[in-house]
Amino acid sequence: MLKTLGGKLVNNIGLKLLAFFLATVLWMVVVNTEDPTVRKSMTVSVFMKNQEYITDMGKYMDVLNDSNTVTFYYTTKRSVWEGISGTDFSATADMEKIEAKASGGYRVPVTVSAMRNANQITIETKQLYLDVDLEDLGKQQFQIKPNTLGTVAEGCALGVVEIVNANVVQVSGPASVVNSIDNVIATVNVEGMSTDITDNVVPSFYDADGELIDTTKLEMSVETVRISAQILNTKEVPLKLSTKGVPETGYQLVDVFCDPVMVQVKGVPAVLNMVDEIKIPAEVLDLTGARETIEKEIDISSYLDMGVSLVSSADAKVNITAEIEPIETREYKIPVNNITAIGLQSGYQLSHAERYVIVNITAGRTAHNSLNVSDIKGTIDVDGLKAGEHVINIKFELDHSVYKMTAAFAEIEIKATGSSGGTDSGNTGGNSGGTTGNTQEEGSEELKPEDSTQAGADSTENASENSTENAGVGESNTGTTESAGNRSD
Repeated sequence: MLKTLGGKLVNNIGLKLLAFFLATVLWMVVVNTEDPTVRKSMTVSVFMKNQEYITDMGKYMDVLNDSNTVTFYYTTKRSVWEGISGTDFSATADMEKIEAKASGGYRVPVTVSAMRNANQITIETKQLYLDVDLEDLGKQQFQIKPNTLGTVAEGCALGVVEIVNANVVQVSGPASVVNSIDNVIATVNVEGMSTDITDNVVPSFYDADGELIDTTKLEMSVETVRISAQILNTKEVPLKLSTKGVPETGYQLVDVFCDPVMVQVKGVPAVLNMVDEIKIPAEVLDLTGARETIEKEIDISSYLDMGVSLVSSADAKVNITAEIEPIETREYKIPVNNITAIGLQSGYQLSHAERYVIVNITAGRTAHNSLNVSDIKGTIDVDGLKAGEHVINIKFELDHSVYKMTAAFAEIEIKATGSSGGTDSGNTGGNSGGTTGNTQEEGSEELKPEDSTQAGADSTENASENSTENAGVGESNTGTTESAGNRSD
């Protein structure tokens, strides 16, 4: 039986081998028709290996065209290809294998491999490269400066604005970019804020022209910083100015003043409520021996109380002035029409022996220039005086803190009128005789209104003539004031 079976197998062997071959070919055709081999392209990102090799050379590598990808071709069965994505491949560029190109620049070989179905995927062996450029590596450290954006609420002001955590950033990258950095600023928005604020912000980098720098190629030691802004209350307070010493003999201090008079200060409420003024020490304005007006610009920052500061730093500069002028004694001719008699008894009339009373007045030049003769009024008290000639002290109604006068006397004559009618002016405190020059006896000249006007003009002329001659009156300001005041009394 075995012989029979063996004979059947070898019988027509050629035809049988041909049939097997055709069956195999037919099977392969069928398989390839149903699951053919395909050739496809794939683009994947390149992983850069051993980058420290570049930085150790003091260089910064920049991928040209900002594209760190490569495109390659591979073949596989359709059934396999349908499930393939970019994550099934890896592309690696080893920086240690960087090489210079003949045409200039540099390139790094890229090795591509399949991560999945590697035995079913064939990657074309064409060499791939990543084109790169090298430049010097820059490294610098910058201080981060705090800044604010917006305006705080009304009645408030900014206090301390500061970086709470690290205020220094270490930057590395292309030297051309790093060297262009001029300022690193962290900005917090305080628009409408009335209480303290703290926020995390990303610092911004600026060049010398204030232009924002693209930092995508930079590596920074910190990405964000914490910044705080203190919000304080405000208050307007006056400046109080004192002086030291006295001017030269014959000169006086007319006034002292500041410009500005008021400044805005800020602080926490507990401290600010205790501040009512800013005192400028007397030593700042020394008048000793001064003969002319003193003007100074000072910085008031150091005179502020602890915990208080100026809202605007521009207000720190203040102009102070001590106005100094000569003391002058001028002679004035006062019309007797300016002198009122009080207490003249009824039945009597009063007349003056002269049309004018001559007085010497000592004051500063400005005070003299503002004084009109018509404004100098005086009174004489004739209460109880009988008929006859009298010399009466005149009391003038001037500001004795400004004007110092010598004692002045009026020569008058009182005569009986032969009438007992009328009101006793001594009881009413009025002037029963009217202006003391209104009633004149025989031999005395009545002073007319035009005479009073002429008297004022004569007084101004006489004052001008005597201003230079009498400029140095008195041993000192105080002495002149006291002695003149006593004579006036």
